[in-house]
Amino acid sequence: MTVGSLLSALAVGALVGALGRLAIPGPRRVPRWLGPTIGVAAALAGTIATRLAGVDIDTGADAGVPGLRELLVQTGAAGAAVGFAVTATGRAPRTHPRYPTAEPSSSRRPQEGPTR
Repeated sequence: MTVGSLLSALAVGALVGALGRLAIPGPRRVPRWLGPTIGVAAALAGTIATRLAGVDIDTGADAGVPGLRELLVQTGAAGAAVGFAVTATGRAPRTHPRYPTAEPSSSRRPQEGPTR
């Protein structure tokens, strides 16, 4: 694995991780640092997978520069991992005054009144 592949995995993973949190609508419970961290890890895994598969082996004058297929695999792996992580953590409760939280129906006590 070359320095160029590592740097591209870091850049792609951090960018996809930061944007992945914004792409999923609504408030989320996921911490801000988790998206880029998972993105970088998945992009590195994508780099390793392309190297093991023999895709875009660096040769010639552009040695050290990742190829287009490697970048696509990095982006796809990071996007899938970040999307899964952000979706799996669930939605944050809405605490905005415009969206009051409703009480569960089981917590309501039945009204007491005359029995027939």
